[in-house]
Amino acid sequence: MVECTGFENRHTVRYRRFESSHLRIDLKNLENYNLSIINIILKNMRSIETKSLNSPDQTTTPFEKVKIETVTVAGITLLRETLQPGWKWSEHVKPKVKTDSCQKRHLKYIISGRQKVVMDDGTEVELAPGDLSVIEPGHDAWVVGDEPNVLLEMSAIEKPAK
Repeated sequence: MVECTGFENRHTVRYRRFESSHLRIDLKNLENYNLSIINIILKNMRSIETKSLNSPDQTTTPFEKVKIETVTVAGITLLRETLQPGWKWSEHVKPKVKTDSCQKRHLKYIISGRQKVVMDDGTEVELAPGDLSVIEPGHDAWVVGDEPNVLLEMSAIEKPAK
């Protein structure tokens, strides 16, 4: 919340943003403030922030048969992953990360194509378009069929405390 005082009546302007904090500005004593800092704070305290995966902040190809497009908005990072037919975690990623199975927690929403996930304990699932899934560390995964698997993934998803 940004609170401005110094008028005959007190005026409060509220901005909601993921990382916002409380800021109090006394307009009668404005000379005490660095206006450029105030402008930066106010500019960054938007109530709506949008970006498009069609114009990503970053596009990478970290592994063979993988393209990742990334946007960060209001401190939240979303990835659109395109996994080509023939992609398999244990063949394309494991040699680089040097773990027996994927040790990352995932929150995935499948847009197109299919993906098979097999947990270290043998539990398995095949994800299809429209599926939303949380996958805990300790798994292998691969593209099923001859269609690319396109999915959205939230970056840095932490396991909730018990």
